[in-house]
Amino acid sequence: MDFAHSPTAREYIDRVGGFTASHVLPCEQGYRTAPRLADGPDEGHLDAATRAESGRYRTRGAA
Repeated sequence: MDFAHSPTAREYIDRVGGFTASHVLPCEQGYRTAPRLADGPDEGHLDAATRAESGRYRTRGAA
């Protein structure tokens, strides 16, 4: 009988490490730096008048 080569623990660890370095880590880095929908829209470009009209920016006394 001819059995396929079974990787040793060291070979397996090297293969997993190579896969992690080439696929998982770049994806994880992209995930960590991507803008999130939960962060809301980028409202830094709105002027003061637009922000004042928005209910989100009203103060308690202005309502």
